[in-house]
Amino acid sequence: MRERINRLARGIVDTESPECVLKPASLDETIHAGEAARGEFFVLSGNGLMVKGLVYSTDGRVRIPDNSFGGLRSRVVYEVDSENLQDGEEIRGEFCLVTNAGEVSLPYVFRADAGVSARVLSELRRPVDFARLARENMELAVRLFEYQDFCSAPFMRDLHARAVYEGLKGGRDRAGAVEEFMVALKMKPPVEIQVREETKSYGEHIGIFDDTLVIRKKNWGYVKLSIETEGDFLETSRERLTDRDFKNGEYALS
Repeated sequence: MRERINRLARGIVDTESPECVLKPASLDETIHAGEAARGEFFVLSGNGLMVKGLVYSTDGRVRIPDNSFGGLRSRVVYEVDSENLQDGEEIRGEFCLVTNAGEVSLPYVFRADAGVSARVLSELRRPVDFARLARENMELAVRLFEYQDFCSAPFMRDLHARAVYEGLKGGRDRAGAVEEFMVALKMKPPVEIQVREETKSYGEHIGIFDDTLVIRKKNWGYVKLSIETEGDFLETSRERLTDRDFKNGEYALS
């Protein structure tokens, strides 16, 4: 590049054409069926001269929001619409680039995968099936609850279940929404938190001393607790607890 600048300063004009390099040279990706997917590729200069042009897709389901580019390193973003694809179906085509370095193409294959979400949803025939899944794997239950096709689960044909779901989805506390959903549909009893000691009394103490407060959790399920104290002389070892902190239904708070 420095040599080229020096040549221009001396009045020597290059007639060299830019060299277009695509990275990657082809695309072969698996996408989730029924979900919009985004990706990118790069248009690079192989000899330090600016590459500019336009890019098109041969398949209408693969769109490019901004199809113009220019520079030594350009990023091209594409979107794949897999809404109507079934498990295993493919979208095959290519990106056609018309550039000042000539016409180049980038072939692509996008393969739809229904994934674990769709397969598991089809097995949830009764509310108790979802409750069993949540008890065994709450993280998976939360992902399914957020899945856009959650209402395709057989047990979600019930209008009451759909109404409860619509009222709870989209909140910040995702696991809490799943817990409320299961309780509202009577899949499980609500979690109960108990502290049996109503009062703790101490004699005269000088300096710092420790004690514990046993918090008990009844029934399985997600819970999130916030712990506060009234009095600057009191300090707790934790300010927040979830169901994962309880062992055999108990947690000893220092």
